[in-house]
Amino acid sequence: MTNQPTPRGAAWIIAALAAPVAQAQDAAAPGLSIQPTFTVQETITTNRDLSSSNAQADAITEVRPGIRISSRAGRVQGTLSYSLRALVYARASNLNTLQNDLNAVMNAELVEKHAFLNASATASQQSISAFGTQSDGTSGLNNTNQTETYTLHVAPTLRGNLGGFADLNAGLNWDASRSASTQTGDSTSRGGQVGMSSRHGLFGWALNASRQVNNFTQGRGTTTDQAGATLSWFPRYDMQFSVRAGRERSDGLTGAPESNATSGVSAAWQPTERTNLSLQSDRTYYGRSHSYLFTHRMARSVWSYTDTTSVSSPNQRGALQPLTLFDLLNNICLAGGGDPASCDASVRAALAQQGLNGDVVVAGGFLNSSLTQTHQQNLAVSYAALRATFTVSIFRTETSALGQVVAGSVDLAQGAPVRQLGISLGVSHRLTASSTLSLTGTQNRTLDTGALAGSRQRTLNLGWSIATGPRSNVALSARHNEFDSATNPYEESAVIGSLTLRF
Repeated sequence: MTNQPTPRGAAWIIAALAAPVAQAQDAAAPGLSIQPTFTVQETITTNRDLSSSNAQADAITEVRPGIRISSRAGRVQGTLSYSLRALVYARASNLNTLQNDLNAVMNAELVEKHAFLNASATASQQSISAFGTQSDGTSGLNNTNQTETYTLHVAPTLRGNLGGFADLNAGLNWDASRSASTQTGDSTSRGGQVGMSSRHGLFGWALNASRQVNNFTQGRGTTTDQAGATLSWFPRYDMQFSVRAGRERSDGLTGAPESNATSGVSAAWQPTERTNLSLQSDRTYYGRSHSYLFTHRMARSVWSYTDTTSVSSPNQRGALQPLTLFDLLNNICLAGGGDPASCDASVRAALAQQGLNGDVVVAGGFLNSSLTQTHQQNLAVSYAALRATFTVSIFRTETSALGQVVAGSVDLAQGAPVRQLGISLGVSHRLTASSTLSLTGTQNRTLDTGALAGSRQRTLNLGWSIATGPRSNVALSARHNEFDSATNPYEESAVIGSLTLRF
């Protein structure tokens, strides 16, 4: 790996997570990077099936070939990380299976300055129900409440200029979500939008119109049309204020189309690349929506807080999907101005160097078959000492079905919101230039909802990793799980050893 200046948008995430490492080794040079990987892992667990009364010990062998592609130059930029997990059980060959892990984001400039294509895709393990048995989706344990889910997003866009008077844009979007073992959450969305905007000195304006159609395999479809105007004021180069007004027509609440007036305000302030503050509030057909974001980087720490209320479809990227430590830190990096490729590379490098498990779930998720209104709050703090790194993440979500409850949305069928909250604490210490010791503890809770009993999951991970060469890494860890619920409480402990090669 050659030494090059770290990309501007990603420099601060490295400073917060791996400041000592960043001084010695910067992120990869801009351009195209293709890196095949291969991991072999052995897990010895005391409770393969997560049973409350009949714990079965087992040895789980995992073979995981993968590839990571990153492009940070030219007309096609983005990242693709994929691995195929082959799981072999020593005492239950009938459970042997293949699993996919995919996270891909692409931004392509098809025609210079005029035609663009944004696309993303995911494949991961996800809980079917928030009230069922919970476990780490990457552990290989036999959990019938988990399924493999896939999402795909494609959005072509056209941009132009109207004689220097205004910028024009038009776009389409298509989104889909599928699950391997259930139709809960299977959905497809399609839509389009057109708009024009302009800025003259301290003031700007915009006109926009859109249509979004959502279809659910086990739920009713919805259609929403929106049209609105925005006026903006830029009192300083780092500050913006906007007001919005418009109309929307939607059948999301009652099944019959209803027209409503909309309005909103927003403000954004970014005095330096270290600090970002944005506030937004809107009155919509389903009530109030808002988004509050604050990120700040100090010499050795990063602080981030988000508070959002919005409506989403299950096929939207990140909607009701579990939020991992990698996702959380990557989102912080993106909010700070980093591009997807540099943020992906920087966060992965920092996690690997500090021995932190990026797959640790810091916020839960579940499948559903309807539009949902979700209030989500996340607080994350990371501090890098001379040889140690500390991370804290706290989340709270409240999810409700929008409008009429449908049979496919099992968790939301009670008509009451699903409330989840949790905390994750992590510390890692660099023992030598090549070895790291880490300790991570998480607690996630799902509160009681009507007749559905909640649960609490606590997980403790102690790990040690060492770079045995420039392209190889060995890791050893011990894990303990405690799951408290009225239906299937369990305890599980495991020791894990792995070897990772990068080519």
